[in-house]
Amino acid sequence: MADDLKEARQLLSRAVDIQSRLGRSDVRNELIHRSVPVLWLGERREHPIVTIGTNPTSRYFLNDQADWQTTAQSFDQESADLLASFQEDDDRQTAVIKKYEDYFKGEDAYTRWFGRKGGAKLEGFMNGMGASFYQNEPPLVHVDAFPFPTLQFMGKIKSKEKLLRLPEVTAVLEETLHYLQPSLILLLGREHRRRFADVYGVSYDSSMNVEGFPSARFHFGTYPTLDVPVIGLDFKPSEPFLGLGSRVDDRGAHHGRYGKRESQRDIGAYIRECFLKRGEGV
Repeated sequence: MADDLKEARQLLSRAVDIQSRLGRSDVRNELIHRSVPVLWLGERREHPIVTIGTNPTSRYFLNDQADWQTTAQSFDQESADLLASFQEDDDRQTAVIKKYEDYFKGEDAYTRWFGRKGGAKLEGFMNGMGASFYQNEPPLVHVDAFPFPTLQFMGKIKSKEKLLRLPEVTAVLEETLHYLQPSLILLLGREHRRRFADVYGVSYDSSMNVEGFPSARFHFGTYPTLDVPVIGLDFKPSEPFLGLGSRVDDRGAHHGRYGKRESQRDIGAYIRECFLKRGEGV
């Protein structure tokens, strides 16, 4: 990581500038006091698999000392001043980047969303895909489309989609992906899959449902500027019922079955098998 530290700090600095501007906009009250952007989570290694969600949870965010915090307050002028001083301090920027890199190595991981090692949720799905957030091989990193923690869940913010499509926000996500140089991008949810087609030029060439889990639909495509394969999921492995709602599928099976650890792994394994049959490895 040392050779790339300057580039990482520059990327973080650009994201902080965006957060400062947002802190003076009409969404200022949605942002978290003294946070800095969370650009990725996990150790950056050569050509990682990158999962993409919406935005960082308010439960964990980086304050001006680059420590994880749990106290959410309104984003105000004081925090803008702190962000300005942060821009002048390479050591503090480096400390934030180290937090990104070490996130899954300690006890900080938000297991209610990612899942525990060997458990369900996104971790269980990725185990089926042949990867783990808690192991080094193959490298696995998580990125959020909106890297700024918010006070309430992004899904409750009326301007959510507008925020996710702001040119400066989409630009910093694209820069982050170019910095990480992924081998595969996994989009966690239909809205991300559609937005990546609209905004980032991702084209999908095939769509199918998981055998035995007909409500779990997925799509294969390509991220053009990096020429990297994309798997777009029309479900969310980290959410109850995989974000499909408390209903039954075409076979009469309740979506609650989809969220079980064994099911998550089976769904991930099926998608991986289909991916390998395309001649692309995970």
